Amino acid sequence: MHNATKIVLILLFVITSMVLAEYPAGYFYFIFREDTFCVYPVITDSVIESEWFDYGSASLHTGLEVPFESHSFFFYNPYSGNIGFVVQHNIDVYGTSNATCSLYIDNLPTGTSLAISDDAHEFNLSRYPQGQWHWWYNTDGGAIYIPRDEWQYRAIYTYGGIDPIHRFCFLSGDEGEETIYLDTVHVGEFDTLYLGHGFLQILPYPSDSIWHDITSIERDTVIDVLIRNSGETIDTLYVNGANHSNPLFSTISTPGMMLPSDGGMIKINFAGGPIGLYIDTIWANTNEPCGTQPIILYVNVIPPAIGYIMVKGESVPMFLRVIDTIYAEDMRSGMLMVKLMDTIGAADLVDTTTTNSSNIFIQTPYGIRAWRKSISMH
Repeated sequence: MHNATKIVLILLFVITSMVLAEYPAGYFYFIFREDTFCVYPVITDSVIESEWFDYGSASLHTGLEVPFESHSFFFYNPYSGNIGFVVQHNIDVYGTSNATCSLYIDNLPTGTSLAISDDAHEFNLSRYPQGQWHWWYNTDGGAIYIPRDEWQYRAIYTYGGIDPIHRFCFLSGDEGEETIYLDTVHVGEFDTLYLGHGFLQILPYPSDSIWHDITSIERDTVIDVLIRNSGETIDTLYVNGANHSNPLFSTISTPGMMLPSDGGMIKINFAGGPIGLYIDTIWANTNEPCGTQPIILYVNVIPPAIGYIMVKGESVPMFLRVIDTIYAEDMRSGMLMVKLMDTIGAADLVDTTTTNSSNIFIQTPYGIRAWRKSISMH
């Protein structure tokens, strides 16, 4: 094989391996003493986890070590797509001189596997407790891989030693920048975390940004926002009420209980206004432990049509809207007069990027405009 061919193949391999995996869907959380904390996995900065764990000085390193502290956190590798969980204690050279930690893990999801153990005997998923660490002025710990499923498992920690660790913490954020201090370590006592990943979430249809064209100028209009519960979850979703960023919008009703994959509807009242674009952010009230993503609602009040011009499209006829000339003057998009059977109207001219703009363009004193088409004959 020629050297040039080898170089090309190597470059192709590097480019292919650098394609980022999809960020894990859903949310991560842990429960400590009945309080739920919503957290984000630390994102690795190495292509493979073994580089990120940096197994030097016979210890696992992630760059997040702190003397006298025991850290737990989720991680995500955007190159491999792997997600996992890390337990890490102390730091090399500094911190505690003689400390221990035992970790008992219950109900690990099927597909969990060991990612790294400082020493082979210290972290072993086939025994109980799985983690048994003992360190002297160095870092200690281990990590597991967890499947991209919905799960919750329990981790019980107990600390000891002549010079024990001081603080028990959880890290969150892309770079582990948020430290959640859970408690001061008390030797021989047990602390329990419930660790989870869930898919429970509202999925708006067709997306979380919804556009409505309405012709009810200065009048109340009821808008139906379609939603469903994720099919990946095993949990029932409850949607009871919603908050709005725009005072012109208010919730009339919500679907209440929704089983996995069930659909529902949030009915929204728009108080109306003159021609123009109105934007509202809807925050649904749900039982999701880590909240829900907002739904962005765009309501575009457009002039009512007084008639239509039918033209032949590529596959089906296209109906171009004709509006009252008064509205055309107010919109300042140019005036193209249209003779209907019993009246004279104007072409509904809009910016070429507007939703439902057709591919029929008109040169006007205000620039090139598109003739707006109608989705339905209403």
